[in-house]
Amino acid sequence: MSVDAFVGRRIGELRLKAGLDPEVFAQAIGISPAELADYEAGRLRPPAGKLLLIASKLNAPLELLLPNPSDVPQTPTAIPRKET
Repeated sequence: MSVDAFVGRRIGELRLKAGLDPEVFAQAIGISPAELADYEAGRLRPPAGKLLLIASKLNAPLELLLPNPSDVPQTPTAIPRKET
């Protein structure tokens, strides 16, 4: 599962657990219900500032929205370093 899909799924799970209607929650975080649906489906990546607001409105630590780094697929190629 991609990071975007994980974050979106977690937003949706926490919103439902809090009993928040999607339209009301979208308005509370300053986006449209369609944009919230795209976040929750993993089709759209929320900016960092929006993630902080979402966590705050859900009364959840930001870390709860993010996957454990060990669960994120790693790219096998190291970043090349510039020689000096």
